[in-house]
Amino acid sequence: MRITKLTTIILIGLLGQFCSNRQEIIPGENYCIVINYTDNTNRIPRVTFDERLDDNILYLYFEEGFDSDTITIKKNNDPKIRTLYLRADPFGLSDYTEYGCIESINTIEIRKNNGDPMTIEIKEKWMNKWAINFRKDTLSAQVLRHAPYYE
Repeated sequence: MRITKLTTIILIGLLGQFCSNRQEIIPGENYCIVINYTDNTNRIPRVTFDERLDDNILYLYFEEGFDSDTITIKKNNDPKIRTLYLRADPFGLSDYTEYGCIESINTIEIRKNNGDPMTIEIKEKWMNKWAINFRKDTLSAQVLRHAPYYE
């Protein structure tokens, strides 16, 4: 009888330990990823906007297709994560973020709602402006030669 009580107490203790250490795995969103390293957007350059941006800063513009989404961003596989909570915007810009010293940035990793990472390689210093969009089932990144503007 004593052994049964002792065994029961040990099992309850182990079960409690197991349940408290358990981490739930939250599945991420599934989507395709497209990265375009050539600016083929045909956006009209506005010199006044280009002059306002610093060539040494990386700008990420989260444009269309986001609504109540969580975006996580990592720079150079750094464990520090920047999180954005995006909402739809009628002007085409949900949010933007920037990182200084583009020369020290090799990659930017972007995830939408815990989905697969989209890893953008910063191959040249002029690649400091990126438009990020989500259309249908595709998360896309487009390098921009000129500063975007939203009307």
